[in-house]
Amino acid sequence: MATPSLARLTTELAIQRSHTKNRDSLLIFLSVLAFAIVSSIATITASGTYMFYQRYHHPYGNLADALELDPSFAIIPQTYLSLAFFACILIVIPACNLASQAALVTAQSQHYRLAVLRLIGLNRRQVNVMGACEVLVQAVTGIVLGQVLALLCAPLFTGLSFQSMPVSIDEVYMSWYFYPLIDAILVAFTLVATFVGLIQVSISPLGVVRRSAAKRLRAWRLLVLIAVLAVTYLLPRFTDEKSTLNQLFFSCAVVALLMLTNDIAGPFILQLLARPLVRIPSVTVSWAFRNVLHNPRTVWRRISGISFLIFLAAFVGFMRFAPGDDLSQAAQSVTEALKPDLNLGLLLVIVITCIINSVSVMISQIAAEFSREQNIRALHRMGVSPQPIISVNWIENIVPFVLATLSAWALGTVAGSAFSAGTDYVIEDPESVGGPLVVLGAIAIGTILLFLAQLLSLPTFKKIYNSSPQVRTR
Repeated sequence: MATPSLARLTTELAIQRSHTKNRDSLLIFLSVLAFAIVSSIATITASGTYMFYQRYHHPYGNLADALELDPSFAIIPQTYLSLAFFACILIVIPACNLASQAALVTAQSQHYRLAVLRLIGLNRRQVNVMGACEVLVQAVTGIVLGQVLALLCAPLFTGLSFQSMPVSIDEVYMSWYFYPLIDAILVAFTLVATFVGLIQVSISPLGVVRRSAAKRLRAWRLLVLIAVLAVTYLLPRFTDEKSTLNQLFFSCAVVALLMLTNDIAGPFILQLLARPLVRIPSVTVSWAFRNVLHNPRTVWRRISGISFLIFLAAFVGFMRFAPGDDLSQAAQSVTEALKPDLNLGLLLVIVITCIINSVSVMISQIAAEFSREQNIRALHRMGVSPQPIISVNWIENIVPFVLATLSAWALGTVAGSAFSAGTDYVIEDPESVGGPLVVLGAIAIGTILLFLAQLLSLPTFKKIYNSSPQVRTR
């Protein structure tokens, strides 16, 4: 088929699909919504990092006065900038996971329609190009809408204050070339995720759809976790206790290493926790955890972001710092704002990640309802009431979230205490960031948003369940 004909066919099918009142229109809306959220969060996060970059290179107010009296005070704005970059990474990773999930859901939801096109003569490359183009249009639409929303909401952040100075309107807007750069990065990531999703669904020339099965997780993932915890204990001994920047660098290195380990060992730990729960006599509990045991990666992807942030909140609770006493009035005002600024930044990261996690759960849950549509209708015909099926869905999402967050809290406490025990220097009258209240607040916020996500997916389930009449026997 010629390229113009393929482009015209892709456009016509996409338009007709958007006009339908079935699941396709809902999935398109959810996909655009996910990309809009990712784009707005990425833009806001980049704007915050740009603000601290400007304050570091062009200080003003109390910060400029403190630097004029003591040039070594530059370590404070440099620390803010480093932490802003790190927070940007912490937020962008779950945001990219949400974008990846939206692309995968959209790509894999097209398999039956693409199978028909394969059956009438299109080759695999043409089918994959059509699917990728449709996802790309949705991604670009959501990215543009999200960035416009971020630009409109940016003045709201002028109510915040960092470094004892309020955020000005000029600081919340970046140079114009950063915005298309963010769009290009998100589009490139979406294309990669889309092709990964299309590769996982194999369509034969006869229109037969075959999905790749999930592979069993191995125990080496747990060994990686143990090795990283050992490195966490030993790494502080190699830091220069007199260099604050060196300590910050090694602290960020430890957290980055633990972040990578979180995604490696997390699914395996979830699989271990689910294995004994499968043997519980309750049918709903056993059913739910069999789903977790079958594909722990999918379940972990929904909760990995918030679980790591809870791990991070518990970990940084063991970090100690002292603002100092022999400082000028301007420097004292900036250093006194360090602890509330760090707590505010940690809270913002946790809330944003909880929102991303909730939207991810809602999208994956609605897509899962559509994927098991035939099973739900078959259970209805057999006379199974909706309550057990709904209970399975709730247990499959809520219980792993609680188990993962409590495990992350425990591991963060162990890693933080090991890191703190590995340092030889002592700080008089230290202050700390985070702590149990922040962790409990993160768990409460995440649980509430997760409940809301589950409630928003219930209408889709009820619509599918009630669309098939129950078979009555005489």
